[in-house]
Amino acid sequence: MKEIDWSELLTENRIERFREVACKRTDEIVVVLENIYDSHNVNAVLRSCDAFGIQNVFIVMPAGFSFKYNPKITISSHKWLDIFFFKSVEECVFKLKDLGFKIFSSCRREDSVPHYELVKFNGKLALVFGNEKNGVSEGMLKYSDGFFWIPMFGFSESLNISVAAAITISRIREDFEKSRENFLVDESRVHELVQKWILKDTEKYRV
Repeated sequence: MKEIDWSELLTENRIERFREVACKRTDEIVVVLENIYDSHNVNAVLRSCDAFGIQNVFIVMPAGFSFKYNPKITISSHKWLDIFFFKSVEECVFKLKDLGFKIFSSCRREDSVPHYELVKFNGKLALVFGNEKNGVSEGMLKYSDGFFWIPMFGFSESLNISVAAAITISRIREDFEKSRENFLVDESRVHELVQKWILKDTEKYRV
């Protein structure tokens, strides 16, 4: 049987749009969400990751917690991301280290750097954001290579997790793209993403 070319079901403009977006993706940054209880916040962060071209998101789920994508919040942007779930901090950290990431956790402490100074660190960065009440866990902090915080100048001393993530990855994206030669994915990865998105976009035709 002849293999079906699912791209034939999409317009040239649609496929070109996939390629245009894929060319602006990066694997040099991964966003890590640890034990975020409010699914609204998780979905909002996913939308921001897509908007700023962060392809990979790692999610450490609280025990007994069930997560559902909310297309009304993500605007279905989660379909275009590579999202990985982990049952424990250790499992997530092992994978990050295996992939060569340095782990930087969002945490206000004496040795934390402002988020805009993360650009001075070499290598691939994993940006960790903790839950709404307690922040990044001690378990994750002990594995972290560094810490960062977002300077604030008002009476509020904290930000919603989804806002903090958006501010951080927006700045990191801008700074890294200017300063790093191989920040964006290469041609083979562009092709891989486009093919994956074509399959995603034609799922309704496959029964």
